[in-house]
Amino acid sequence: MSPVRFTHMLRTFTADSSAHEVKLTDDWLQGRTAYGGLTTALCLESVLQKYPQLPPIRSVQVSFIGPAIGLLKVSVKMLRQGKSVAFVEADLTGEKGLATRCLFTFGQARQSKLTSPIIHPSSLVPPEQLPVFVNSDQAPAFTQHYETRVVSGQLPGHEGEAPDYLVWVRHRDPEAMNTPSGLLAIADMLPPAMFATMSRVVPASSITWHLNILVDDVPQSHEWYLLRSTAENAHVGYSSQDMWLWDRTGRPLVCSRQLIGIFEG
Repeated sequence: MSPVRFTHMLRTFTADSSAHEVKLTDDWLQGRTAYGGLTTALCLESVLQKYPQLPPIRSVQVSFIGPAIGLLKVSVKMLRQGKSVAFVEADLTGEKGLATRCLFTFGQARQSKLTSPIIHPSSLVPPEQLPVFVNSDQAPAFTQHYETRVVSGQLPGHEGEAPDYLVWVRHRDPEAMNTPSGLLAIADMLPPAMFATMSRVVPASSITWHLNILVDDVPQSHEWYLLRSTAENAHVGYSSQDMWLWDRTGRPLVCSRQLIGIFEG
């Protein structure tokens, strides 16, 4: 079966009376479950289809509760819609039950003098000058949907010194960044940062993910984005990491934080 493009999956995302449904294909798997960036994106897409008049997305809190496989269903509930901020919950279930729970926050823009980005990328070397990052047979299936160019960081299993990745990424699907869902999907593309220091590839799984979206105008172009993932701690099989996503000009788009489970046994 040929790979299913991101935007094709969104177009086949159909609604019944209570939920949106889509059949997961194997090319979007990360191990035994759907890639977390995809399930989060599907939850957001369901929210935006049900409530198309929401203000810009500002924040997402995600819990990856169980495996997302087979027929995926997303149910959406408006928790509160105030004058400027709305909170919407989305639950994604698969054949094994509840898989992903998201809490989305949407907010109107406010007048403010605080407009300067504070966190800048450490390098903006053009991706065209850099080598491919993901080209290993051991890479998860979903990575075939992305192009990558590495600025720094060792491939998983190559035992580098720092738990840090800085990588240019972009969707192979040229239409994928036409919605905020494509932005969420690409923001989770890299392997766990601790993998850069490990001598072998082991199973791992995202447990929680908290994102803040830093712009009103989500980019809508088939462009490269710079993604950084840095782990500051690993202990008893868990690792916490910070992640940043910038556009090609160095404008920050997303900052996020993840708790990762690493299974070395």
